[in-house]
Amino acid sequence: MRSRWASLRLFRSWRPVLAGLVLLLVIGCTGGGEPGSGGSSQDSGNGDESDDGGTGWPPPFLDGDGDENADDDSGDDDNGEQPPNGEDPAPNGDNGEQSPNGEDPAPNGDNGEQPPNGEDPAPNGDNGEQPPNGEDPAPNGDNGEQPPNGEDPAPNGSDGNGDPRASVQLSAGHEWVTVAWKEVEEATGYYIYHAKDEEIDPASYAAWPDGTMVDPDATPHTVTGLVNGTTYWFLVTAVVEDEERPIGDERSATPGVLNDTGITALSEDDDGNPLPGQDAHFGRDAAAVVGTLYKEGNGDAGFDFTRLCNTGEAEGEGDCPSGLTASDIGDGPDQWACTRDNHTGLTWEVKRNDPSHLRHKGHTYTWYNSDDDVNGGEEGVAEGGRCQGDAGCDTEKFVNDVNTGGLCGAEVWRMPTPGELLSIVHNGVGSGARIDPDYFPNASLARFWSSLPHVDDDYAWAVEFVNGGASGYRKSDEDGDAGHHHFRVRLVHDGTNTPAGTDNAEVFCDNDENDAVPATTPAGDFEIHDDGTATHKRTGLTWMRCSLGQDWREGACESQASTHSWSGALTAVAELNGNGGAAGHADWRLPSKNELESIVERRCGSPAANERIFPDMPDTTPYGYWTSSPGVGRAGQAWAVDFEHGDLAEKIKENRKRVRLVR
Repeated sequence: MRSRWASLRLFRSWRPVLAGLVLLLVIGCTGGGEPGSGGSSQDSGNGDESDDGGTGWPPPFLDGDGDENADDDSGDDDNGEQPPNGEDPAPNGDNGEQSPNGEDPAPNGDNGEQPPNGEDPAPNGDNGEQPPNGEDPAPNGDNGEQPPNGEDPAPNGSDGNGDPRASVQLSAGHEWVTVAWKEVEEATGYYIYHAKDEEIDPASYAAWPDGTMVDPDATPHTVTGLVNGTTYWFLVTAVVEDEERPIGDERSATPGVLNDTGITALSEDDDGNPLPGQDAHFGRDAAAVVGTLYKEGNGDAGFDFTRLCNTGEAEGEGDCPSGLTASDIGDGPDQWACTRDNHTGLTWEVKRNDPSHLRHKGHTYTWYNSDDDVNGGEEGVAEGGRCQGDAGCDTEKFVNDVNTGGLCGAEVWRMPTPGELLSIVHNGVGSGARIDPDYFPNASLARFWSSLPHVDDDYAWAVEFVNGGASGYRKSDEDGDAGHHHFRVRLVHDGTNTPAGTDNAEVFCDNDENDAVPATTPAGDFEIHDDGTATHKRTGLTWMRCSLGQDWREGACESQASTHSWSGALTAVAELNGNGGAAGHADWRLPSKNELESIVERRCGSPAANERIFPDMPDTTPYGYWTSSPGVGRAGQAWAVDFEHGDLAEKIKENRKRVRLVR
């Protein structure tokens, strides 16, 4: 290996000379390279070279199976589950920063979740928030692996130096990274080197942290057994004439558990130009748009799903047939019953369209948890929903019933957390339930209960599949259970009987605290740095510990946090990066709605944050923090997280809110 790498270094040292000779030859043969003179065609702008030079590029992208969208059951009655007396479903929300005319961000409660007269809550898709002239909404895509200052590490599909070697693309999922590369002519083999540190030297790769060499059979190749939230660096080499040559630049990826939002549209300024640093510029959705996201299965935008039969086998494997559609949903061993999220590793229940079935799409349940250690101090209402036979219609009983019979080879089904439910919300859907209908047919335009109670013990968290928000709702009426809420439920499992939430240790709440709520951001999940940043090990994201406008000094955030309109927040981040950035980096950005939700500490209130990680958060209104995610179908709104309790809702873009940066 050392001798081969020595040859590579010699090749690198002569490369400028060789490039000059090639340039002279090109000029001589093409007459100076004038347009139409026979020179090589220009790059198409999507990262692929026009001269294909091999197979396996772009990475395989499976076509959809043509499932028909199931009808919305917006007519299902949820018993008018609006909080009594017009009570705010997200108590003490955002200091009156409500949509115009006091409009509820998830209008019409959850009585079928349908706007009046059947009007589409997000008519005609993205309300024109498309880049002008078909501009690429996800420049330089690669699953969020954006270099500082937005610079393309390998423009035009090369190594950035005009060397026509194949580029490399990475796609990260649950404990895995898929490496895809354009094959090199006359290559007799390839090697993949990966480690937890950069600038890997193949001659001594084992000296790098967790340095590993892989001899892949072909492109693409999936490296498994990685640690979620850990950044890995990858170098691919090709063996040509017994010498190893690098393919493109070294790239990095972070396996993780966060899905993207499904938003691929961009909001524009008054002059029709896309605002900088939006959700659609980064992440898996951006990579999918430009064709650089490899998927194990398929799904719209950045989602990656696989259908599972009742045996637990994946579509097309064993006795589970390929080409499954909504008509193939059933109880037979070779029928579709579940959907696996290949990125998060979670497996989800698929609903039935049969009122007599245990898992009918229209059944509703009251929130009930008899475990006093994790129910927030109030167990809720037993058997208060509407389901099969009207017996046992609460969340705890439904979980037990499904596990008794088993589903898709598993008996460890449970209620999902708010973050897990949000991971399958498809915010780019223009109408109907905000979820991918090809992989979740029989979806309801409704609210779904989560496993977590609210810091206010009489409330629990639910996620809206009307618009993709999250709020707390009362478990029971103040005067008993006559007016209790009953919402829908979609069960999940991760292969284990892991309880929702995490250990309650290492959480410090500045004000309100409910120790019967499982902690969601314990300090052990973060790596604290001396520069005023913290890396969330579960997601791999690095956060500024102070809000924008505050200064990090001696372990505290000083000064006042600034407030901005949504466009002002995006512009402020761009200006910060343009002036050199902060904490040694110039690639800071506003987080997406899923990213910002991931640091909400639901055990705390006012603010809903772990003060050990994010100290000196403002404890007065406004509690709202902007995300980079624009509203879909509502041009005047964007998503914000209210850190009084952690509510997630669309807010008017002109409202002034605070900013926390991520990279």
